[in-house]
Amino acid sequence: MKRIFSFSVFLISCLLHSQQKSPVLAVLDTAYIRIGEPIEYKITVPKGEKTQFPTLDDLRVFERLSSSKVDTSAQGFLIKKYRLTSFDTGRFFIPKQAVFLRDKIHYTDSLMVEVASVAVDLEKQKPFANKPIAEEPFIFDDYRPYFIYFYLFLGAVLIAFAAFYLLRKYRQKATPQVQELVSPYQEALKKLSDLDAKELWQNNQIKGFYIELTEIVRTYIGREVCMHTMERTTAELVLNLRRENEQSKRGILPKTIVDLRTFLERADFVKFAKMKPRTQDIQNDRSTALQIIDALEVVFQKNKVLASSQAANPSESSFEEPRKWVSKKGRKQALLYFSGGIFALTVLLVWVLPSSKRSESMGQESGTAFFQKGTDSWQRRWFGRPPSMSLMTPMEMPLQHERVPEEARETLERRLVYAYEHGDGSMQARLTIKHYLPQKAPQLEAIIQANLQLIQTSDVEGFEYERAPVFLSDNLQGVLISGKYREKAKQKIFYLVGFVKEQKCWLFQVVCEGHAGAIENAMKKMLNSIEIDL
Repeated sequence: MKRIFSFSVFLISCLLHSQQKSPVLAVLDTAYIRIGEPIEYKITVPKGEKTQFPTLDDLRVFERLSSSKVDTSAQGFLIKKYRLTSFDTGRFFIPKQAVFLRDKIHYTDSLMVEVASVAVDLEKQKPFANKPIAEEPFIFDDYRPYFIYFYLFLGAVLIAFAAFYLLRKYRQKATPQVQELVSPYQEALKKLSDLDAKELWQNNQIKGFYIELTEIVRTYIGREVCMHTMERTTAELVLNLRRENEQSKRGILPKTIVDLRTFLERADFVKFAKMKPRTQDIQNDRSTALQIIDALEVVFQKNKVLASSQAANPSESSFEEPRKWVSKKGRKQALLYFSGGIFALTVLLVWVLPSSKRSESMGQESGTAFFQKGTDSWQRRWFGRPPSMSLMTPMEMPLQHERVPEEARETLERRLVYAYEHGDGSMQARLTIKHYLPQKAPQLEAIIQANLQLIQTSDVEGFEYERAPVFLSDNLQGVLISGKYREKAKQKIFYLVGFVKEQKCWLFQVVCEGHAGAIENAMKKMLNSIEIDL
């Protein structure tokens, strides 16, 4: 009798201990439904914990219809509700679900639901009438084939306008435009006369007078020598003029260059050093400017006469020949523009109106092409401190960081993250090595589930994966997860392999855009080359 009583006390204590150890509670609103009817599945956890609820993607015969946001209104608890259903009849169990609390995994109880069929009397139930064929709404791709006619019409109109404009421009009569050109010397004399009429220095505007006076001289020299004179300093202008005189053998006297330098330097003192010259000095500078221009004009006129005597005299029909050449050039330009328009229209039809399948296949090639490298690019690379894992990869995976996150310092001693990302973002590889504290044993299943949750963002659709065991040569067993999903209209394939031994965890993940065949072969090559030094 005493043994029975002690055994009963032991069972009751164990039951109470298990209830205290499981803070996660899962309940159903009903355990009996008809086929296709919804059922509410609710998970309750204590408030104040860092909680990660399951997504219920793998429920066997059950399907998740929807899930609500976490309810925080209950005092002391967080509640997550799901709507489930089943289209198979019988008695089934909702499998236990993993819930993360403060980086620890807890499992709910498995609950049984009976799904009954709906009795239908086929003799009394009359068949329903056929429904009319539903009309599919028009989308943008339905109008795409007709765009080619619009672009052809638009291209023809543009080409017609271009041809009309060019023919009208180059068929006009050759009417030479006579422009009355003013020589640099005449322009300088006129500006000097206008400067005298302003009477600037007489009205105590000495600085403005010297500014305009030097601009007249600089402009004259610039037009005759074809040189930028307004942007140069006095020293640069004199030096360039002396070099031009020596190289082109213009024959400018050294005295003229010296007078020009003296005149410009005196003007600089007035403009920038606030020097106030006397009336006699101002008049002398005005005369010096005219003398410099006259002396340079004599030299420039001699050079022009010499150049004209050496050149051949043009014939009487020289005016018509260039016009004929211009007309011929115009026809060539019209033909060139017409050919360019046809080429642009062809490029527009070929590349601006591609099909969606063609653009999708082009986007998938970038991720696959990375793994189609030669064997020379595959090298064995070591990871860890000290190195504890090695594998063959076609790319370098540098160490990104080894900082342990603040929320994981209670369980992790060290965390090394190696990563690589392709330039166009079509392939990412990530290797994580974790060293746990002595009293914290890593759980591979919890680590795998946490990484799968990170992949399933709000933009992910059609998430599917398969699980398979992996064995290394030293009888180290791991887990391989392979799957696919769509993110922002792009098909992606991912592989996730993990190993746990004592206080260490190795996790290798690859996400790539492209065809499964090339990526699967590359992953097999990398997985078969994994070596872990224990």
